[in-house]
Amino acid sequence: MGTKADYHSSSSAKRGQNEQDLKEEQKRMRNRLSQKVIRERRSAYIEQLEAKVAFLSQHKPNGPSSELWQRNEALQDSLHTLRKKLLSVSTTIIGLADGVLPALNTSS
Repeated sequence: MGTKADYHSSSSAKRGQNEQDLKEEQKRMRNRLSQKVIRERRSAYIEQLEAKVAFLSQHKPNGPSSELWQRNEALQDSLHTLRKKLLSVSTTIIGLADGVLPALNTSS
């Protein structure tokens, strides 16, 4: 049969574990709330950006700034084309290197 000291130590251990569990649960709650706030802020920010894009898309300027819009679109198209070409060239180079390196290694 356990002594009075054993009872107190097991009671203290249970109380300590309960306090630890409570602290962990409180931390999880704080984390959930923080994540909820972050998701709400992100959602609001995305909505704001989408509204801005919609507004700017509908209200393209006239006059000199219209030329800038057209120039910008042309440059973006060129950039996209060049990126595709660069990817194609780099893929070709990698393919060639994969074929040439084994041949060089065997000739040594």
